[in-house]
Amino acid sequence: IAYAEKVGIKIVYEPLTIYESNVTTTSNQLLELCNHFNSPYFFAMNDIVVPYIQGENIIAFNKKLGSKLVHMHIVDSDGQSEDHYCPGYGNLPLKNFMQELMRSGYDKTVTIELVTKYLNEPSIYAKLAIDNLKEGL
Repeated sequence: IAYAEKVGIKIVYEPLTIYESNVTTTSNQLLELCNHFNSPYFFAMNDIVVPYIQGENIIAFNKKLGSKLVHMHIVDSDGQSEDHYCPGYGNLPLKNFMQELMRSGYDKTVTIELVTKYLNEPSIYAKLAIDNLKEGL
């Protein structure tokens, strides 16, 4: 953290699912970590699979982190594993989530996270993900 402060770079911490880590997997743990460092250079992000598979409301997760939340991964999920699906190919209620996200006033960055099975044809799946999200809004 001291080095980040010295050079003026923000650190953005991503919690992982309970299948990937036992360190930071909930909004409470992530907020505790942010409060522990108490630095204007330490922030959090929300990969929405993490709260979804644990039954934690994604918007409540965001609200709990408040101004410490600076980025989100938009992705779909089967609701039971750490697998990340192209938006529209899981069972996460993305349409409702995106509408709630827009109403919540979130004004930071988001990216579509395409991992593992989408790496061989990223352009195809990126377009598909964008089209699916546009249709849902």
